[in-house]
Amino acid sequence: MLIGHEDKVRAFQKLVKEGRLSHAYLFFGEAQTGKYTFARSFAHFLEQGMFAVSGAPLIDVQWCAPVDGTIGINAVRELRTFLSQTPLRSPRRLAVVNDAHLLTAEAQSAMLKIVEEPPPHSLIILIAHDPQVLFPPLLSRLAKVYFPRFSNAELAEALVKSFRVPAARAREVARRSFGRLGRALSLIQGVGGEKKERTFSDELEERILSLWERGAETHGSALAYLLDREMNVKRYNVNENLQRKAVRAHLSNR
Repeated sequence: MLIGHEDKVRAFQKLVKEGRLSHAYLFFGEAQTGKYTFARSFAHFLEQGMFAVSGAPLIDVQWCAPVDGTIGINAVRELRTFLSQTPLRSPRRLAVVNDAHLLTAEAQSAMLKIVEEPPPHSLIILIAHDPQVLFPPLLSRLAKVYFPRFSNAELAEALVKSFRVPAARAREVARRSFGRLGRALSLIQGVGGEKKERTFSDELEERILSLWERGAETHGSALAYLLDREMNVKRYNVNENLQRKAVRAHLSNR
């Protein structure tokens, strides 16, 4: 279910209607802010005319995700072959690359060649947290679409209206979700359902929130350290266990 981003829905509908879609986009922004869900919904819109994910199969889209922690050059070559074919139902053959920060150097170079000379009727969407994880030559050729965090009020309203969460619970979950709808849904689904494994990013965010509530001025240096760690975890493919030990050691020495 796509929540929010109404302005982007209208913008992409208009681009399709007027035939003004770019050939390559970068969807970027914090994790769990709707980038991938928007891409899926857009894929359904291109083939079926409805800006929402349905159970109907798609034939003019190919999804590319990491294998063993990376996206290699062979995956990009497969995308090129797919994009070179004529679309059957959609106006474009669409390739969606999730976690684009995991593209290897060779894969990024291969992707650059596709973007520089795109096959007719092709469309590429890369999804990443931070634009700077991509090589400048590739980044410069992508139309960039930013997905911001939700406000607490927006999150709480979405939880109440779309998921029937009681208002008080919705406000509490929104406060703990750092503006991320995906995180908010994980929190409400963890109550009475299967609990998802907590990631190192979750731990960092909880530490940041705890220090912030105890006083940003008093804990300024620790907050700066944790925020820097958080950025690096999202930007690079790091060993979470080693990062966790480093954070605990740093904070215990304070």
